[in-house]
Amino acid sequence: ATSSKTLPAVPTISIDQQGTTDIVAVNMVGSVPGTVFTYSYTVTAATGGTYKDGLATVSITGTDTVGNVGTQITSGSTFYTDTTAPVVTGLSTTAPSKPYKAGDSIDITVTFSESLATVTTAATLPILVPASVNATYQAAKSDPASGKLVFSYTFLAAQGTSNLNNSTPIGVGTGITDLALNAASLVLPTTGGTELGSNPAGIVVDAIAPTVLNVTGTSGT
Repeated sequence: ATSSKTLPAVPTISIDQQGTTDIVAVNMVGSVPGTVFTYSYTVTAATGGTYKDGLATVSITGTDTVGNVGTQITSGSTFYTDTTAPVVTGLSTTAPSKPYKAGDSIDITVTFSESLATVTTAATLPILVPASVNATYQAAKSDPASGKLVFSYTFLAAQGTSNLNNSTPIGVGTGITDLALNAASLVLPTTGGTELGSNPAGIVVDAIAPTVLNVTGTSGT
């Protein structure tokens, strides 16, 4: 903090933070008489009670050489804390419910609980068809600011016939974070082994080409 006037004693700082624990009238650090003072603040992980994420408001009280008390802060009087990792809240696709052949592609959207700041372009989404294979991240179709990531999956010829499901956890490595750089939880919601997300229960892999089972003929007359 920088004071507009020289202070003969260090000012005190108070921080009104979310939860039930505040910082009240703690001496700042600096040389006196002086104008620049500091306070080291350590972010505490949210507990849901004593400490919570959210807006914190700073107030500082200082007295000049003639006894005038100043409390006005012209900038930087608030900040936010965020210690909660983003989590996956859902998977969905707008692909029609129908069988798909080898070479067809669909997009799958993974929705997170908050805005994302960092997403590695190497992110993958493991799905079961029935063995685990990866869908690839599509940056151009995704909207990290709203917590939505899109993955594209292309059906392969060797996958036979099966329902499309998701595997777990999501195969995104360590490259997904929120705005506070908390690493995202990579656990996917389970689908019960029957569907992927809310829409594509009817998406089926059918990568087996038809074959001739029998040839019959009739004798001519």
